[in-house]
Amino acid sequence: MSSALASLLVIGLLSTAAVSAGLGRRNPRLAVDLVRVALALALAGAIALAVAARSTDHPADGLVALDGLGTLLSIFVLATAVVVTSFASRALAAHRHAERFFAASAALVGSTLALALANRPLWMAAGWVAVSASTVWVIGSDGRRSSRRAARRAARAFAIGDAALVAAVALAITSTHGVTSTADVAAAVGRQGGSSGCWSPSGSWRVPWPARRRSRSSPGSRHRSTRRRPCRPCCTPES
Repeated sequence: MSSALASLLVIGLLSTAAVSAGLGRRNPRLAVDLVRVALALALAGAIALAVAARSTDHPADGLVALDGLGTLLSIFVLATAVVVTSFASRALAAHRHAERFFAASAALVGSTLALALANRPLWMAAGWVAVSASTVWVIGSDGRRSSRRAARRAARAFAIGDAALVAAVALAITSTHGVTSTADVAAAVGRQGGSSGCWSPSGSWRVPWPARRRSRSSPGSRHRSTRRRPCRPCCTPES
């Protein structure tokens, strides 16, 4: 039940963003109100989700993980979004493209919830990429040429980090032999890495850099000069 509610929050917000974007051309005010109502309902659902997560015996079930950090982050994100959209609805009342900002905000919040509650590495990577795409949408929602130019620059910058994350997730899944849970992948990588060395994808062990540094600075590993300095007489001979 709790996992279904968490999935419903994510799907509901992303669906609201899509409906608001399509509705904004015909009735911008209704599109703005739809996003505000959806965020308020999602906040109430996240609070109920946090209460249910405290009493559940399966905190990580299916695609979502109902741990304390994820539910707390979801409540914080939704509460912040409710406050921001409340002020923005008045500040952007006369703006021509206000509905775009609200639709993009709903998509950004839904993507953030998907990332915060992800229990699968692929789901986490998808949430991360969706957050980047939604952020670009928010930046360019103003409609001006400068905003679109800034959105393109942000998209290029985000693409580098997104590609690195997707590659890291694929490498982690491959190296852990198909482990699907995010917590299990982290535990498997931790067991392979251990506390005394670093694990490489080829299966070899590497001595960590601090250990190499300590080995180079040990007394027996560095050649010390045995050359003595000439002794100075403590007193001059009498003439």
